[in-house]
Amino acid sequence: MLLQDLVNTPEDFYHHMQRATASVANIVVWGHRGKTYEDFWGSCVYKAMDQYSEALEPGANPPVDQFPFLKLMPEFLSPWKARARNSYKAMDSTWGEARRRIDERRSKGQIRNCIADRILDGEKALDIPLTDHQLNHFLGVIVEGGADTTASSMLTSIMMLVLNPQFQKKAQKELDAVVGTDR
Repeated sequence: MLLQDLVNTPEDFYHHMQRATASVANIVVWGHRGKTYEDFWGSCVYKAMDQYSEALEPGANPPVDQFPFLKLMPEFLSPWKARARNSYKAMDSTWGEARRRIDERRSKGQIRNCIADRILDGEKALDIPLTDHQLNHFLGVIVEGGADTTASSMLTSIMMLVLNPQFQKKAQKELDAVVGTDR
């Protein structure tokens, strides 16, 4: 599907990579695949992480751990508190919606071979007990780790191939030797 997307709309390669990695991570964790980037499962992780990343940008937060008195500042003088709250809301609503969707699927008797279903069915035990809310975030963090790092690696590889066309040609020769040129 990724290759088909790249052939049909190469200009949207960035979202194609994100959709592919989000889809794989969501299949493994939640049992759902993202058919398009616009699909919830094709982009939910990136939409949630946009706000999360904003709160983590260098300089976005004061060194509260080093200067604990900053915690006492009123909210109107502490924009980092609003950023943190918005980040949490984005993650919470995304992973809450993911859980709602799998609960709906499971209520119809559709059980899939994924981490969420195995945990919910008691096939996989957790080291510590988690509330449903904590479990949603735990599963979401797995998706984040799997999707974002993989997309970043793939996008970096594309950039390196574009900047070094001699290696593109070498890779194409190696692929053609294995796959052939007739398909």
